[in-house]
Amino acid sequence: TAVVVVVVLTAVLSNRLFSGLTESVESSQFELMQSILDSGLTSAEGRALARADMIAALPVTRKLFAAQDRAGLLAEFGPMFQIQKEKYGVDQGQLHVPPATSFLRLHDPATYGDDLSSFRPLVVAINRDHLARKGFAVARSGPAIFGIVPVNDEAGNYVGSFEIGIEFGEVLDNLKASYGLE
Repeated sequence: TAVVVVVVLTAVLSNRLFSGLTESVESSQFELMQSILDSGLTSAEGRALARADMIAALPVTRKLFAAQDRAGLLAEFGPMFQIQKEKYGVDQGQLHVPPATSFLRLHDPATYGDDLSSFRPLVVAINRDHLARKGFAVARSGPAIFGIVPVNDEAGNYVGSFEIGIEFGEVLDNLKASYGLE
């Protein structure tokens, strides 16, 4: 009887110990995955903001946008946008005029002039405050990670904003490939 009690007690204790260890390992794995995801999304925000800032600072951007030259902007940046889309997952590129009106979508040039204020608070905020922003938003084409920067003319007057959007799917696919996560 004593042997049976000891064996049963040992089995119960080892089962509880093993269960606790399994939960601990699973919990730390989920924390690691969360950390990797947070880092990947933060990195994507930074890349979107950097790309937008580089384009907005170009003299040609400032000149053509101040002149409201949609055709010139599309000719200048359309081919570059296609390369960024194919190679790096850049899903959207768009210029806005205050308060939040689409001036040119590099990803959809035929659609412009619509008011974005009801569903794009980042665009409204940058056109109000003239301060760069980055974050997540749901656009017409779905959720994406955005970097939005002010655009000034050559004299330093505010003319609007420019954004780059990176699709979530691309970021998640890269994280899966890099870390072997599902």
